[in-house]
Amino acid sequence: MARANAKTKPEDIERAERQALALELRRKRKTYDEIGAELGVSQSTAHRYVTEAIAEIKRDPAESLIDLELHTLDEIQAAIMPLAKTGDPAMIAAVIKLMQQRGKYYAIEQYAVNKLATNTKDLSAVDAWAAAMLGRGEADKAAAVEQSDEDIAADIAAMLAEAGGE
Repeated sequence: MARANAKTKPEDIERAERQALALELRRKRKTYDEIGAELGVSQSTAHRYVTEAIAEIKRDPAESLIDLELHTLDEIQAAIMPLAKTGDPAMIAAVIKLMQQRGKYYAIEQYAVNKLATNTKDLSAVDAWAAAMLGRGEADKAAAVEQSDEDIAADIAAMLAEAGGE
């Protein structure tokens, strides 16, 4: 997957439009020098616009849909995060569900399963990966294993409250 969120910022849209125009000009047999002159960019930038436009066309449609879905999750999370930071249990639960859904799109669980399939002697490969992803040390990992869902929700509420106070 190329990246995590959909490109909908104004500058991203403008760049996509320039890429589409560069590709259209190339279809009309314009040289990269001519394309660059028309777009007000260098020949190498014109070439890059065309190759990026072609790459986007070749992109798997499912990948584009995942990008859109991830962008939607980002928007929803941004909207409810202020409420979650107040300690609202329903909003905290909603943020957790969004994080779980994002994890599914990134195939985090599948990554761990694949690691286990290739390293069945112990769980250290998965533990090391999870620790690195979460930025945790050995003591934090051991404590996390013992936590209930309620404990995890309380920890997240405390972190959100702390983040909101900064």
